[in-house]
Amino acid sequence: MEASSSLTVVVATRNAVATIAESLKAIASCGCDIVVVDASTDATRDVVAHEFPQAAIIKESPGALVPDLWARGIVDTSSTYVLLTTGEFLPPLDWCASAHQLARQNERAAVGGPIEGPAHGRAADWAVFFTRYSRFLPPVRDGVIDDIAGDNALYRRQELDVYWTDRSHGFWEVLYHRRLRTAGGELVM
Repeated sequence: MEASSSLTVVVATRNAVATIAESLKAIASCGCDIVVVDASTDATRDVVAHEFPQAAIIKESPGALVPDLWARGIVDTSSTYVLLTTGEFLPPLDWCASAHQLARQNERAAVGGPIEGPAHGRAADWAVFFTRYSRFLPPVRDGVIDDIAGDNALYRRQELDVYWTDRSHGFWEVLYHRRLRTAGGELVM
């Protein structure tokens, strides 16, 4: 699949039927290309196909990890910017347009944003959230930062093509960010 715009949003989904419609409604409002890479065993794909026919759907095996889903979506697009998230993320309506504008203005390799807790989370979801994302809770410090969460991050293709070297093992943002920073690239919150 080739992107037709300068921005593609890659949405990794794994059993996100409770949140995917609300998530994609906000994403679709900016008019960008949308690629949903789905490893669900529930009706997530059906909701996407029925309610968001403009979204490309790539089916992956249940149990695939989010970094593998992101990698598949990144590889299958050619847009100038790639914005990553998951089907559980409920962005504001101006989310992708704001990220795209910030990236173009700042000419940064990657722009990230805050992550709020799971809207429909169980205790286990909250435990994962606090373990992985507590440092990205709003309010966040603006400016150059050491790391951003891939679940709310925009990447410039130019750097992805150079510094994302091991495409066969998923897009693990922490490893990519380390290579990018080592080469002098900046992550901005």
